[in-house]
Amino acid sequence: MSLKHADLSLAEFPWRDLETLPADTLATLASSPKLSQTWAPSDGGALVPRASAEDPAALSAEDHAMLSCSFGCSVFSGVRGAEPLEGRSRFDVQQALGAGTYGEVWRARDLDLSRAVALKRFKGDPGAALSACRDELRFVGRLEHPGVPPVYQAGLTEEGQPYVVMKLLEGEPLSALIARLKGGDLLTHASFPFSRRLELILQLLRVVGAAHTARVLHRDIKPDNIYVGRFGDVSLIDWGIAEDFDVARAQPRLCGTPVYLSPEQGLGRPLGPESDIYSVGAVAYELLSLESAAPQAKSVLELLRVLPSHEPMHLNHRYSPHQGTPPVQYSQPVMRALARDPAQRFSSAEEMSMALQRALDGYCAVSCPRTLAKRSLYQVSRWIDSGRYLQITVFYVSCLLVVYGLMRLGGALGL
Repeated sequence: MSLKHADLSLAEFPWRDLETLPADTLATLASSPKLSQTWAPSDGGALVPRASAEDPAALSAEDHAMLSCSFGCSVFSGVRGAEPLEGRSRFDVQQALGAGTYGEVWRARDLDLSRAVALKRFKGDPGAALSACRDELRFVGRLEHPGVPPVYQAGLTEEGQPYVVMKLLEGEPLSALIARLKGGDLLTHASFPFSRRLELILQLLRVVGAAHTARVLHRDIKPDNIYVGRFGDVSLIDWGIAEDFDVARAQPRLCGTPVYLSPEQGLGRPLGPESDIYSVGAVAYELLSLESAAPQAKSVLELLRVLPSHEPMHLNHRYSPHQGTPPVQYSQPVMRALARDPAQRFSSAEEMSMALQRALDGYCAVSCPRTLAKRSLYQVSRWIDSGRYLQITVFYVSCLLVVYGLMRLGGALGL
């Protein structure tokens, strides 16, 4: 059973199995009012995914009523020359884009400004819906970055349900890109070689770094929440369980998507920036190797039990018939981000960005004969790039002498 699209939900745990969890996790479960979203226990007690509402055909009649729901009045209602808009909702809801426990996202058209937007309506009783809406907005409003889709408007429908209007992202989630790479799509592999994928992670780190500068932890970084735009731009969405640094340390709770949780997040311990760094590392690991960094598990409970002691297989040992093995210089910073001990990871998104940029430039720390060879080539390349004619001349002369020496040796051995 895949856990990649699962979120943790307190009310949906098979409680009879909880005694096998670590004590820290149990304490957090007992004190958390809610954990997250989309799994429920089957008759046998195992966690299974709820029916997806991302497919419009799977939406209920109540969900389809969204198409006729009124979202605010046009600002031009009653204005002379604007009769076509009079008495109509400002937003023309067109197509379902996705849904979760707390809300539904739809493609809509802003009739006043003649532009496409994303419209999210929050579900549930008014109190719970307003709380979910507040959680979504309280950090997005304080983050100013191109990688955080801005909110254009927030309000209440005629039925009293809160909604927000956001920038519509044109592109696809990173999870769709990974799926095509894993399926061996030749065009995708040609468009996204290892270096291009690492550039996507660098863009993601800039968004995460901006959030951390504002003292905000995302806490649910995963491929489904990362959008790659038509022009290669990266956006980080779904800030519903984000939290302030101080609150995340003082009031820890178990939340997020299991296969991208840091070990301390899975234990419900206080979190710092290193937790988001771990999740970025897990995304980078999957994007480069096309395999998950998480331990193999059949349920959320089993994953939480083994996560604190889990060591992901090194990227150097991940081979895919579609792409081979990721470059060793890319593997080193990713594996550091996935260290079990937060103190052994990068201390900030900026530090990880610098390490990945050096890897893109060819730098490689020496840890084995393979990395020694790559480091030597990197140093020679930098030496040549210094541009001094004497150095370039020495390099070519050295190469000729090596070739000449090998030829003499072969002649002496009768080869």
